[in-house]
Amino acid sequence: MKFLADMGISPDTVVWLRSLSHDAVHLHEQGLDRLPDSEILIKATQGALKQEQTKRRKGDHERRS
Repeated sequence: MKFLADMGISPDTVVWLRSLSHDAVHLHEQGLDRLPDSEILIKATQGALKQEQTKRRKGDHERRS
């Protein structure tokens, strides 16, 4: 599962999520500490869309094989 953590989430929580094999990123790690909430939502939505597109391409490729 993918997680995008903002400033309300401890970086330790992100480390813990990674230890459980989740794809977790904290905005602080990307230098985006002061990103407005509206832009955080856009970033998270774009990430979710990219993930869905990748899944679909993989599924299309497997069906062709």
